[in-house]
Amino acid sequence: MHKLCGLLLCTLMLAACHRNRPGRTYSVNPGTDSSITFDVSSDSASKSTFPFPDTVALRMDSTGKITWADGKTIQMTDLQQQLQDSLLSVFLHTGKLPSRLTVTYLGTVTMGIRGIADDQIRQAQIVVRNVVAAKTLDRPYGRLDTKDQEAFKKRYPALFGRYY
Repeated sequence: MHKLCGLLLCTLMLAACHRNRPGRTYSVNPGTDSSITFDVSSDSASKSTFPFPDTVALRMDSTGKITWADGKTIQMTDLQQQLQDSLLSVFLHTGKLPSRLTVTYLGTVTMGIRGIADDQIRQAQIVVRNVVAAKTLDRPYGRLDTKDQEAFKKRYPALFGRYY
């Protein structure tokens, strides 16, 4: 339920930020029973001078607190939504995504905390992968043929790669 509320909030923010211009609407989880969609209008990705990080760098301590490269701190429960929002924001403003995602563990971080972080990062990658594929190729990632999937993986490696 928390994830759906977060996705709904993100959808509303994207619509508000782009003045709710008409465009295509894509499901973030194609093939599942999901009514959450993103409005990704053709003019919404204005290519402005938006700061573009080459690497998304996260640091995690033993309590699960996560710090972004810019010093912003979030809790583990917000990791998926924050990563998703950050990557989509960069993509919608620049048409590009960072080439890498790194996680540095500070001190002793248990396998349980690492596993939760891994699950949340992967879920964010899947959502962003589907939105970006739908925006750039008019189909969600899962509906691309093998050749298009391979080209997509090369173009957006941060949405697939292991980060540790």
